[in-house]
Amino acid sequence: MLLPLAGGWRVPQGTSLIFKTKAEDFKERPARSPVRELTPEARAREHYVDALKRGFRAYCTASRMYSLASRFGAPASSRDIGRYSGPFIADAWADFVQDNPGLELAKSEERAVKNTGSLGFEIFCRVATSLQQDTEPAR
Repeated sequence: MLLPLAGGWRVPQGTSLIFKTKAEDFKERPARSPVRELTPEARAREHYVDALKRGFRAYCTASRMYSLASRFGAPASSRDIGRYSGPFIADAWADFVQDNPGLELAKSEERAVKNTGSLGFEIFCRVATSLQQDTEPAR
């Protein structure tokens, strides 16, 4: 530690003065370059994938989830979503691909289309709640 002193700096007794420099690997990086503009073809492809997303979400319905519940049994709690989500998306995707022949997507685009966000969870919770209410004994 350097202590200010009139006319200069002094180092307290019993301490050593160490100067460090950063290695080149850890130097500050320049700011990121601005986001590049999409080409018209890339922008059109992005709009196409967005339209497919909206179309695929129409295949994610409560009736499809009820069908899975009849196959796997009624879910006991919201923790059972893992058992239902994979087959739910796979079943919806199979129908979607069958109804859209000639669909060619890159893996990343396919993942983007299949990503329904919270829609699948909301449908699962509605169906699970409905099935639990149906199976509760009357009081």
